[in-house]
Amino acid sequence: MSVRGRIVSVLGLLLALGAVLVGVLGMQIWRQQPELTSAAKQVGDIADHGVPLVLRTKEIKADLLEAVDVYAGLVKSALVSR
Repeated sequence: MSVRGRIVSVLGLLLALGAVLVGVLGMQIWRQQPELTSAAKQVGDIADHGVPLVLRTKEIKADLLEAVDVYAGLVKSALVSR
């Protein structure tokens, strides 16, 4: 067998091996499709509840910082007026 023939046979073997691996991985993913769909739904449900919670937390932090700033301003003005 010539060098070119060996190269072609090795490349063909690698191509066949790659096709088999892709097929095996595809079958594994296809078998897991119900679990993946369920997980995606759960993530969506959690995000639906989590995003408003995060926004509410940010609003509370902003209100708290504003209150602290107002209080600090009052304390400063009381100290300056003495």
